[in-house]
Amino acid sequence: MRNLGLGRSTAGVTVELWQNLHRGGEKLIGSAQVPGSLRLNQTYTLTLQWPVPAGVHILTAQVLAPADNDAASANNEIVLTVGLPPTPKLFSGGLARGAAVMLSWQAVTHPRVIGYRVYRASGSEALSPVLFTTETSLLDRPGAGVFRYAVAAVAEGGAESPRTTEVVVDTRGKVYLPVIMR
Repeated sequence: MRNLGLGRSTAGVTVELWQNLHRGGEKLIGSAQVPGSLRLNQTYTLTLQWPVPAGVHILTAQVLAPADNDAASANNEIVLTVGLPPTPKLFSGGLARGAAVMLSWQAVTHPRVIGYRVYRASGSEALSPVLFTTETSLLDRPGAGVFRYAVAAVAEGGAESPRTTEVVVDTRGKVYLPVIMR
């Protein structure tokens, strides 16, 4: 926490750390008192213990105004990533026979990884999960079109790694008609 000189209290302030829950609502993780002797641009470290599962958590630090003429803080959102598996490496994709797509990647060597989630989209659509696999290669038959793919490693409990860089595969192919001369 850093004092930006907006508070006027010499008595100190209370800082609360809240977790934004994915299912809605918030949960208070803890609070701490910051001394009023904190000078302009001086940093103060708060330590709070919190049993947190692996995943991405959105936290909000709320500074409570100690005096009526001070304003409470805003825009103190923190994104915390805990214990995610690494992203699969060497992800590639290409056209196989027909309109099939062959995808492959290097296995993630992490003790909690239980498999991989494959994402697909066409055009400007957002990537959507299409399947879960324990293999490191996959033959997909999406039909004709231009498709984008990405893969994420999945750990026990469902925490996902960041997705790979997308690969684009065009399954439309070219059709050659025979020329018949008479």
